[in-house]
Amino acid sequence: EVQLCANTNCKYHTTPKDSRSYSDLDNHIWDEGVENSTAIIYSCTNCEHKKTVVVSTGDSASVDDLTNVDEVEISGITIGFDSGIKDKVGNANVTIGATTLDGDNKENAIQSSNLSEEQIKLLGDKPIYDFTLNANGVISELGGVATIRIPYELGVGENPNEIIVWYISDGKITPVTSVKYVNGYVEFTTEHFSYYIPSQLTPEQYCEHYGH
Repeated sequence: EVQLCANTNCKYHTTPKDSRSYSDLDNHIWDEGVENSTAIIYSCTNCEHKKTVVVSTGDSASVDDLTNVDEVEISGITIGFDSGIKDKVGNANVTIGATTLDGDNKENAIQSSNLSEEQIKLLGDKPIYDFTLNANGVISELGGVATIRIPYELGVGENPNEIIVWYISDGKITPVTSVKYVNGYVEFTTEHFSYYIPSQLTPEQYCEHYGH
């Protein structure tokens, strides 16, 4: 039986309902989920696919076996892990951190990063997000791709197409290239965990860094 998926972004929009799996979790329409002792299991309303999400209200989440988890949600910040990261950490107990740094904590992070005044100006006034992964030691190079979604409220006059995310490391700030704004979230992918900060550039700054 061929069923039309209600999600028009679905890459398998007109294929038989159970004929293949969906490789991109964003192409599903999820139900409200069912909680077990460690996670929430969501089921797609259009196919048989499921995703497992570990939810934490603090600054970190502990996971017994990352190979069985699709996403971790930490105080509204969502982090998804691909197979490369899961293969690297194996079935070890891991702790994922997503700490929001503002005020003095943000200033301390900036000072420890040895940034110039010009770099600091580009960062803007948004909080810094410190992402960490610990699996028998701190892992900065993930060995795969993490997909991160950060809640972001557009300010008056802000253009969602001019939001960027800076990656802060070793006295440098580098713009992340895979940034998009979707339904109140800034989403990007990365192969490294460190400091990240979303920012809104002026048109002049945007052209300076990305070209006209």
